[in-house]
Amino acid sequence: MSKTKLLSGHKVVPLTQEEQKEITDSGVVFPCAMVRLQPDGWLLPDPMAAKYCDTVYNFKFRPDDLIVMSYPKSGTTWMQEILWTMVHNPDLDHPETSKPILDRSPDISFDFIFDTPVAQFLKFEAFRKWFAEVCPDRRTEDGIMLQITELMSGRRIIKSHLPLSLMSPDFLDKAKVRYPNTVTMLRPFTYHYE
Repeated sequence: MSKTKLLSGHKVVPLTQEEQKEITDSGVVFPCAMVRLQPDGWLLPDPMAAKYCDTVYNFKFRPDDLIVMSYPKSGTTWMQEILWTMVHNPDLDHPETSKPILDRSPDISFDFIFDTPVAQFLKFEAFRKWFAEVCPDRRTEDGIMLQITELMSGRRIIKSHLPLSLMSPDFLDKAKVRYPNTVTMLRPFTYHYE
């Protein structure tokens, strides 16, 4: 752990050996060193806190950005696809619809996965090749998805599983946020966008 305080004001606290062992033994997706962000208690892989939280905090959102923020496994990808289609493909004839959702709607909380043992099971060469094409003069160590998102043109549909408290204080003034939840998924979907 290299940082003890984040720009968001959170204190980075390493887990005890017992807490870390319990997480590792449970087979959680991120079998790496974890830290807790206080005072909120958020649990994150250490690479995220050490390398990317401050970068996300300083990320330059645009007034026309649509951000899908949620807990994992709560309909985030489905909501991304709906919003991307509403904004970029209302006539259902856009040539990029066959591209993966991460290509069209990047996840700014995804970079920390690249620095964990999980990466060996995933095919990240495609991401690195994509990064080399989009960001030829940049370093992957500074965040693949964050930099690709930064350089995207047009209206961006952005995904994040990070809590609102890790974003800059004026985040909600800069971008439009959609937070899917169980209630939203059970009633007819309505959303106004400009």
